[in-house]
Amino acid sequence: MSRPNHTFSERLAQVIRLAPSLRIAALGDVLLGCSPEESVEAAPALLELAAETVFDDRSRAVRLFRATHVIPWLEARYRRQALAAIAQLVRVYSRLSDDHRRLARTLGAGSWRAVLGPVATDPAPEARRSVALLAEESGDPELFEVLPALLVDRRADVATQAERALVKLAVSLAGLSDTPFDHAPEAADIMRGVLAQALATFPEHRRRGVLVAVLALAHGPMRFREDAATGSQRLASVLASLDPGIASALKTVLNVTRLPLAGRRAMEWMRYPGYRSASERRLRSHGTALEKSLLFGAAHLLVHPHRRDRWRSVAGGAGRGADLWPSPGAMARWPEGPRWGLAFALAGTPSQVPAELGAWLITDRSVRVRMAATRSRDVALQSDLSLDPDARVAHAAAVQLMARRGAGADAEVSRHAGLLARSPHAAVRATVQALAGRRGVVSFAGAASDPTAFAAALRTELRGSASRQLAALSLVRKLGLAGSLTPEIAELCGVDGGGDARVRATAASALCEGDPGHELAPRLLASSDPRVRANVVDALGHRGRGPAPAALRDRIMELKADPHHRVRASVLRLIVAGATTGADTSPVDDDIATLLSSPESMNRLAGVWLLSRVLPVRGGWERWGPKIVQLAEQDRDARVRGRAERVRTRAEVQVRSLWTSSRSSGGGPE
Repeated sequence: MSRPNHTFSERLAQVIRLAPSLRIAALGDVLLGCSPEESVEAAPALLELAAETVFDDRSRAVRLFRATHVIPWLEARYRRQALAAIAQLVRVYSRLSDDHRRLARTLGAGSWRAVLGPVATDPAPEARRSVALLAEESGDPELFEVLPALLVDRRADVATQAERALVKLAVSLAGLSDTPFDHAPEAADIMRGVLAQALATFPEHRRRGVLVAVLALAHGPMRFREDAATGSQRLASVLASLDPGIASALKTVLNVTRLPLAGRRAMEWMRYPGYRSASERRLRSHGTALEKSLLFGAAHLLVHPHRRDRWRSVAGGAGRGADLWPSPGAMARWPEGPRWGLAFALAGTPSQVPAELGAWLITDRSVRVRMAATRSRDVALQSDLSLDPDARVAHAAAVQLMARRGAGADAEVSRHAGLLARSPHAAVRATVQALAGRRGVVSFAGAASDPTAFAAALRTELRGSASRQLAALSLVRKLGLAGSLTPEIAELCGVDGGGDARVRATAASALCEGDPGHELAPRLLASSDPRVRANVVDALGHRGRGPAPAALRDRIMELKADPHHRVRASVLRLIVAGATTGADTSPVDDDIATLLSSPESMNRLAGVWLLSRVLPVRGGWERWGPKIVQLAEQDRDARVRGRAERVRTRAEVQVRSLWTSSRSSGGGPE
């Protein structure tokens, strides 16, 4: 009679003597039911079986047997054995030690999809929990798609582990942890698709962690798309059509979660009416320094008019907006991006800048941050920045300060005018001299009260320095006075190539806006400076002016082949606007297509600019829309992508507006 096995080691030795296929299954069952100490002893046997055997070709025997198909047969056999062992490692993953887990993740990388299906539906709850734990610790995108099914598992511990994995992975992919991802953008897109599935089953699992994960990774506009292909598009579509109950739960989580990205998400979602109140409550609530850093890192979103208006409401009162602003000590540790965002956000705040923030802004080490602060509505802050050691910041602040009006601003401006007139920066001194004079005679009020003195002052400015000439030409164009100052402006056009290049180009615009038929117009169209040629063409079509003079039409049509991209784009725009009626009115679609397909990025940039002007006039989104989308997503030049994205967004807003107006009037979309 054989002696019974009293120790785990003896029983394990019997299991190891089994045939490989039986040994793999037996080791999986042993590890699923053993203690942690016994797991350390049994796991190496299963890990060894999971290590795929690879035959290299350095041996003559291997090369010989490979030719007879023996080696490929052995490789396939060992591969099947390794996959079976990896499947068992997934089942018992939660039972392994930390070192053995690390080894299991290395051995199974790239093979999860082949073994995951049966394990995810394994009858043993510990096996299903192991799958969720493996997804959390490995961060492998192949494991993400199993998590939504595990959220609705009948065992609470399995669903809890799946929820935890979703939150940890989403936070890591959002950049809020130190966990590295080899292909983070692709993994994040897969995770967004997984979260879209998890939101769809929210009434079944009611897991708050799913909503936290959505807040961490959701980005871009909420819009429904039937053709949603990427994970980002699917998640955006789900968010745009959420059930009211789920949307209410999401807004509650937005207000109570400690996730640092919640403030930034509130900034993004302020533009959506359904989330506006919840977003404003989140922004008004006290947040951590990290949350405020992320929030002001997205301050560029305030360019959107809806967000800008709501931001003014949130930050309007000193008491209500007090929690918005971080302490100077916290800001000192921020990178430049959030500090710039804070200065930008303060510029859009109707109330006075808090004193401690103002003291910090004027001493910030970044010129870009101080430059953003010059747009503030706080007179005292602008006064301090006009004394900045950097000439660019001082000049920008001086311009903003000298242009202010109002009882409180006039005294401050008058007090600083004399001081700034002695500034060490020449640009500041010239600007103060010009703008201080303009506050008297050379102003809009002066044009009405004393036209003669106003015109004389403008002539004096047009004979001054280049900066004064540019400021005077800008005022002349705004007031439409170019016709009464034609001789002075014509002299500045410098058809012989003399003078400042910017003054020549601006004067050419003013001259042709005031007198399209001026005798200098043909010579300006033939100028060697492309800015002059383009400005003249733009001026001839200024504000929907009628057809260009007949004497210039042929010359304008010749400029369709101009070597400079901006000139060609301006001519094509003029043709579309009908300003060349009486000349060649052939379609310009081929010319636009040539610009958009050019290998030169500046040509493509000019083509996108042209479409931004052409589409509102003559339509054609069905023709040019796919090309604009392609440029916005795939062009190698960031400037082209950015401008194309703005054109696409504007077109979508117009289409949505037309749809809304047609529905409200009782009609349907055409």
